[in-house]
Amino acid sequence: MATEAGKDKAVVDLLVEHQSKVIGAIEIKFTPRGKPADEDIRKDLLSLSTLTSRRANADRVRIEMPRFRSASNESLALSILPQRKLIFAAYCSDKAHKFDKESFWDDARCPDIGYWAERTKIPPNFGVALVKTTLEPNAEPVFFGPPFERLGL
Repeated sequence: MATEAGKDKAVVDLLVEHQSKVIGAIEIKFTPRGKPADEDIRKDLLSLSTLTSRRANADRVRIEMPRFRSASNESLALSILPQRKLIFAAYCSDKAHKFDKESFWDDARCPDIGYWAERTKIPPNFGVALVKTTLEPNAEPVFFGPPFERLGL
C-alpha cells in the first residue's frame, strides 16, 4: 500500500475492501512453537497505524498488486472507511507471554513512531486475535480489543 503522494508506504498481509473503501486490514503472524519477535509485531502495528493516519475521507491509498490483478500493472485507488477495523492476529505457542489483554499494548506497540505513538491503551478500531497452541488437540482462540468487545467476544 502506498498513499497517493507515494509516502507512508506500508505492506499489510490482508486488506478487506468493499465498494472502493478499505473496511479492514489484518496483520498475521504464524509462530506455532514460539512467539512473534517484538520487532515483527512493531512492524505490523506500524503498518496498521499508517492506515489509521490516512483514514480521513479525502485520504486515498493506492493498492499495488499487479501480479495478482492483471498483466498491465494497474493499481487500485481506495479510500479508507473511518470505521475500518484493524486486526493483529497471531498463531503462537501457549508459552508466549506478552500476549494477553493486560500487557499486549504496553509491551508490543510502537513506542515512538507512527500514528499510535501517544496512545496509552488499545485504539478503538484495533483488535487482537490469538490462537495459542498447546499439546491438546484443540486450541481456544482469544480475542480482545474494542471491535471484539462490541461483538461480545
